[in-house]
Amino acid sequence: MNLTLPELLLTAFLIGLCLWRSKAALFLLWPVSILVFPTARLMIGFPIYIYDVLAVIIFACYWKPLLGIRWSLTAIPWHYVFWALILVCGLIWPIVIYSLIPEIGWVSGHAVLAFLSLAFGALLFYDDALQRERVFLGYGMAASLMVLGLIGLIQFGSVETSRAITNFFYRDFADDAFVMTDFYAQITAERAAGPYGSPNGLGIVGLMAALMALVLVRNKTLVIACMVAGAIAVMASVSRQAMIAAVLATLAYFIFAQARQKGGLTVILIVLGPFLVMAFLGSDFAASTLERFSRWETGIQEDENFTARYIDGPLRLLEAVRAHPDIILFGTGPDINKLYSAGSGMVSRAQGFLSIGYALFFFQYGILGIIAALWMHIQAGLQLKFMPEDLRGKFAALLTAIVTFYLADNAPNISESIAMLCLLPIGMLAGQALKASQARALALAGQQASRQVAPRPFVTRQSPG
Repeated sequence: MNLTLPELLLTAFLIGLCLWRSKAALFLLWPVSILVFPTARLMIGFPIYIYDVLAVIIFACYWKPLLGIRWSLTAIPWHYVFWALILVCGLIWPIVIYSLIPEIGWVSGHAVLAFLSLAFGALLFYDDALQRERVFLGYGMAASLMVLGLIGLIQFGSVETSRAITNFFYRDFADDAFVMTDFYAQITAERAAGPYGSPNGLGIVGLMAALMALVLVRNKTLVIACMVAGAIAVMASVSRQAMIAAVLATLAYFIFAQARQKGGLTVILIVLGPFLVMAFLGSDFAASTLERFSRWETGIQEDENFTARYIDGPLRLLEAVRAHPDIILFGTGPDINKLYSAGSGMVSRAQGFLSIGYALFFFQYGILGIIAALWMHIQAGLQLKFMPEDLRGKFAALLTAIVTFYLADNAPNISESIAMLCLLPIGMLAGQALKASQARALALAGQQASRQVAPRPFVTRQSPG
């Protein structure tokens, strides 16, 4: 989606207005740019995506507090870890084996900016002075979700509308590209994809953005609207993994939430549940959803999507590792599929690409990549105890959905929109854990200091008799 001159001027005006009036408002534009307009870019020989520009501007505005965060083993700065892996696996090693090609630098820089979401999330929950930024981020999530829910609603069931939406978000693509075909328009009329090119993308973003709005938005009416929009996006996508993740996230919320939060959700489900079920069964979403899940009636192992992900994909990875053992140490970099000019040696490596997020960390960054990814998510689970009680259940739901998507798909590794939504909460957990642990350490130090300076009681000895 190459921006026209008026669109480019409007974008520049909005960014300039934020910088002039309130830089905190950049956190409103950022989620909108990456969730609603992930294809918006400026072509100057190579693409410059608008969400990347906003990420750089936000970093330029907040680099001092970002670099001022005092990290510890309680919360490892995972963005630094993955930046180091990108430097070695995505830049240095590809230059060694492919020679220097321009795409290597672009792919590595793009990946570095994607992991900035970890840093932004940590900063927002580490620094209490950034409350306005958190509010703007919540409104940005809510606004994006409303648009995506509307897109899902109007794209589902209409080939003409589906084609119009695709023509808007992919208007610079060649006429013979897959997304421009009538076949793709038919697919997305049956399973809405919005601006993501994949129905699962819309479903994942719909659920994750709704959970993020639940964390960040304080207006109850707006929260309810976000939940409805998220549900529409998930149902319109007919994404089984998004629906399963929603159920698991709800269970996690019940386990970790406060008693009053559990009670409130229970009442809502009891009162509105029957009406929601009847509305769903009476809608056009029901037939597509039931058809998708009916494929598991003869056993989940018979589903071609299951075998492609969990059997064929790992086998291809093993073949790629057997042909190129250096993948074990160095992986193939953040996006080998974009390195088309590297020659035939790249092709046999790229055949190891697969659709399981955790395994894809190994494919991209070698053994250290999958260790870092697993450790990052395990540590995030341990950091739940540092969250305030009113947020603990919500972050447990987010973390459950994140792990589900990394187990079920490669979208968190290859879609910038989904990567942002999966990395941002991990950063928030890290920032809160750091703040809480450092506050506890200061309190203990203060108690010890007060004991040392406290005057000792004066005791006199009485002589016998």
